[in-house]
Amino acid sequence: MYCVNKNHPDFVNLVNMTGLTDIEVAAMVGDYFEKYQEFPTVDQFLQRSTTEKALAKEYNLTKRGDHYTLDNS
Repeated sequence: MYCVNKNHPDFVNLVNMTGLTDIEVAAMVGDYFEKYQEFPTVDQFLQRSTTEKALAKEYNLTKRGDHYTLDNS
């Protein structure tokens, strides 16, 4: 498995755009990077990600109790 450079601008961007932790992003990016020698785009990353945080971030949702609502701010 590839060791991900957590200081790389593309990696930092994925962390910021997805709302996931650096550990979560590194785990999901490692295999992709090893295969293609580049970081996935945010869209490519989110297509591979089924985590609740990433989906909420992608669709601009806010968790309210046990459900999500559209964040219009």
